[in-house]
Amino acid sequence: MNYEETFNSISNIKIRKKLIPELVKSLKLKHYAFSDQISNWLWSLHRFWRCRNNYKNKGWLDNDNRRLHANGHLSEVWFILKVYIFIIL
Repeated sequence: MNYEETFNSISNIKIRKKLIPELVKSLKLKHYAFSDQISNWLWSLHRFWRCRNNYKNKGWLDNDNRRLHANGHLSEVWFILKVYIFIIL
């Protein structure tokens, strides 16, 4: 996906139309994930990488790198917890 563009840009929509069915198919082996769930996961990842890319381009990444790492880690922990609950329950 192109992190220079928004999540709903035309090029990213074309990529998602190909990517989401492949992810659904590959995840069926372990558990069934809806395309909406995968789209939300991709949106979260895109938002993180787009923000990080913008900070890097502006030169702010060096100053805020520790804060960004801590916030990203907190988001990852919540994401893992949600996936764990989804799979177990």
